[in-house]
Amino acid sequence: IKEKLKPIYNLKQIPNWVYSNNDIKDAWKIDFNDSQWKKKINNNANIKYGSKKTEWIRQWINIPESIFNINLIGSKVELSVVLAGEGEVFVNENLKVKAKYCIDKSIPIFDSLEESSKFLAAVKWKGTLHYSNIWVSNIEKVLFEIESFINELKICCHVSNKNNFHNIISAIKSLKKESLSNNDLPRFVESIKNARYFLSPFYDKVKKYFIHCICHSHIDMNWLWDWKDTL
Repeated sequence: IKEKLKPIYNLKQIPNWVYSNNDIKDAWKIDFNDSQWKKKINNNANIKYGSKKTEWIRQWINIPESIFNINLIGSKVELSVVLAGEGEVFVNENLKVKAKYCIDKSIPIFDSLEESSKFLAAVKWKGTLHYSNIWVSNIEKVLFEIESFINELKICCHVSNKNNFHNIISAIKSLKKESLSNNDLPRFVESIKNARYFLSPFYDKVKKYFIHCICHSHIDMNWLWDWKDTL
C-alpha cells in the first residue's frame, strides 16, 4: 500500500524546485528569469546544510481540480517551510514570513480551492533548509484514513493468535487493491470500511493497551540562539 502511495507523497514534497546558491536581487518576483538556475530533483537535493551563503529556491506550484481521483475543489491549501537560520518566504511576490533564527510555518494559500490554480513560491535563506511541502486538506483526509488503517492492521496483528489471524487475512483480501494501481484512492478508502468489519473482534483487546506520547525539547545556545535569547 505504501509503495503505491509514493507518487502522492512525492507531489506533497514539491519536486523540481529550481535553485541558486547566490543572493540574487528580485528573485521573488513573478517575471524573474530563473531559466539558468540549477534543477532540484527532489526536496533536499543540492541543499548545503549550515550554509553561510544566501541561497534561493523557486517554483510554480500547480494545484489541480483532482488528483488520483480525489476531488480537490473546496480544499484548504497551505505551504509548509522549515528552515534553521535566517530566511524569507514569498508567495506570488508577497513576503509571507521573515525570521532571523528559524522558520517553521504553514502559510495559507487558498482557504477553499475553487478551480485548478497555481502560485509562485520563493524561499530565501542562510543556514539549513530542512524541508518544504504542500498541504491540501482533501488529500490529507484520504491519506489519514489509509495510514490509520495500516496502523490498525499492525496492532491487530500484535494481539492476534492462530485462532483469529484469519480475520486479518480476510480484512486484507477485502481491500480493493486494484484501485491503487488505477489511481482511484477514494474507492480504496471506501473498501477500508468493509475491511474494518473483519478487524472488529480485536477491538476489545486493543483497548487494553495504552499509548504514551513523550515530548522532548531543547534550547539552542550553541547552534542558533545567542546568550541573551537563551536566557
